[in-house]
Amino acid sequence: MKVCSSCGTEKPESEYTKRKASKDGLASACRECLKERDAKRYEKEREHRLARHKAYMATAHGKEAHKRATEKWKDANKVRRAAQIILGNALKYKTITRQPCWVCGEKAEAHHPDYSRPLDVVWLCKKHHKEVHSMSKKDQQ
Repeated sequence: MKVCSSCGTEKPESEYTKRKASKDGLASACRECLKERDAKRYEKEREHRLARHKAYMATAHGKEAHKRATEKWKDANKVRRAAQIILGNALKYKTITRQPCWVCGEKAEAHHPDYSRPLDVVWLCKKHHKEVHSMSKKDQQ
């Protein structure tokens, strides 16, 4: 057990991130407090970060880095990319129609539960689509 330096609550060591510089090898604040701190910091710096990113992407180096990263992703995700292209063409030629979010009814994007079946999609808004992917990442760990 360890006391969080931020909220003062005693929590198990599994609630702290690793930090080599600390004597006990753990961060002084718990994961939840670090998450809150980082969210506040991001909101405070959001506009500055976006402007800096936009300026970087306007440079030749930024454009080249983006191109390399995109090509790397395409090479590593050939089946996913093929499913996206097939679905995009189906939407373009109106063989399939975009539906509202299956959960909340908002404007939706396609989620492929199985990339080998590119037209078999679940329509989810950005929020719910993100939740589905974060749950599947936790399941893989």
